[in-house]
Amino acid sequence: MDTELLKTLVAIVDHGSFQRAAMQTFRTSSVISMQMKRLEEQVGTELFCKQSRDQVLTEDGQQLVHYARRILQLQESALQSIKGPQQGVLLNFGCPNDYVANLLIVIMSVMESMQPNIRFRIRTGTSAELRELMDKGEVDLALVTRTPNSDEGLTLFQDKRCVGGEKRV
Repeated sequence: MDTELLKTLVAIVDHGSFQRAAMQTFRTSSVISMQMKRLEEQVGTELFCKQSRDQVLTEDGQQLVHYARRILQLQESALQSIKGPQQGVLLNFGCPNDYVANLLIVIMSVMESMQPNIRFRIRTGTSAELRELMDKGEVDLALVTRTPNSDEGLTLFQDKRCVGGEKRV
């Protein structure tokens, strides 16, 4: 059983919804949903049922959350026992050159406030290059630009650029 999927399950329960779990884990809701489908396939049962608008844990889901917490705690204990105290999480982060000077510092400080011993390895490039690095698994998370109607990723901000120049006669 994939422990990353168990972490996602616990995040959904701890944060109360797929959407809030997605925001807290820096993923999209669709990624969270796909991960839960994979976990349901692995365990061979439904973990959630729809109740009005909400996804609610089934009895099997509640039981798995209980075991997931124990498994994740054991995993952390085993790692600390072998490696000693954790040196920090390494995040391979991709950022377009345009945003390095002003936005990257803000994002890093927010992430550090949420995960105090996080370490960053920064990769820069165009949005297309960063998407490719994400697809290859070389970047864990990337800040990229997208077309206005795209539902890819999470929207952090919208920027309307204005280009000016001198009028030629």
